[in-house]
Amino acid sequence: MPTEKSLDYLVSVVGINLHGHQRYTSDIDMWIEDTVENRRNLRKGFQQYGMGNYLMLETMQIVTGRSDLRLNNGLQLDLLTQMKGLEGSTASMNV
Repeated sequence: MPTEKSLDYLVSVVGINLHGHQRYTSDIDMWIEDTVENRRNLRKGFQQYGMGNYLMLETMQIVTGRSDLRLNNGLQLDLLTQMKGLEGSTASMNV
């Protein structure tokens, strides 16, 4: 099991639904702070939870609205590095 690392991220609509405000979506939008360390930690987090080993996360160009992954459970994850209103913001979790 990997050692605990920090990952700066934000999940949009899924979080909204969990707080009682229903909105349908067929994908998960995830904003991440685009750093080499953060990309590695995101990859390790997916591995740790059995979601897959996405080596390309460490080097791919992330283009907001154009970069997505199909996870092992069938969900589509859209990666974002920019989101209006979040300039300079971070959110953290331990993975």
